[in-house]
Amino acid sequence: TTNQRIKQHKDFWTIMYGVDTWTELTKNVKTKDPEKILGLLDEILDKEIGERLTEISIFKDVEDTEPKPFPLEFWLYQTLNPDKDVEENIELFRETFDKSIKLKLPCCTVSASFEKYRNLENVKKKNNLICIDVDRFTKLKRKKSNDCIDMQLVKELFMRHPSTVYTGFSCSGDGVYAIIKIFDGERLDEYFDFFREKFNHLGINIDDSCRDYTRL
Repeated sequence: TTNQRIKQHKDFWTIMYGVDTWTELTKNVKTKDPEKILGLLDEILDKEIGERLTEISIFKDVEDTEPKPFPLEFWLYQTLNPDKDVEENIELFRETFDKSIKLKLPCCTVSASFEKYRNLENVKKKNNLICIDVDRFTKLKRKKSNDCIDMQLVKELFMRHPSTVYTGFSCSGDGVYAIIKIFDGERLDEYFDFFREKFNHLGINIDDSCRDYTRL
């Protein structure tokens, strides 16, 4: 609902940046109309992209081809505090493994933001971030899987890494992903090779798509 989304904005700013920041950002919001308040809060969020917030591109589902600019920090807040329909769909997918449910989930590109279309020709900005995926099983038999890996321990490994921005379980609940800061977003390939080698030494195989700016 509108009021829930307004609360999301307030909680995000006060938790992440403090009450004073929230008060300063909303000092000119005079209306009492919830829809107008939400519109103004969305505008504030958009204005802070590139300032306090990191721009990523979001998509309503995997078939959506039109990127929308969105702050990574707010995306992660919503990941921890999901809308009811998203939360219900994730729970249903974990119970049924019905791929049609997964295809309806919102998604984003972490390593880059895009204009017009999600391809390398339309990269708007490359971020100093890489998203590492550790999946239980792989789609292709020639790729190595992680049949005997304890995913909770993998998550704890990421949690201890000083450059980890966020780590969590995949929508299946049987995989782990982590968003990690890197020094140079132009060298995503090199960072992927570095992480792949390091994790291979631990017996952990990471998804090859981690080297792709366009990956969701």
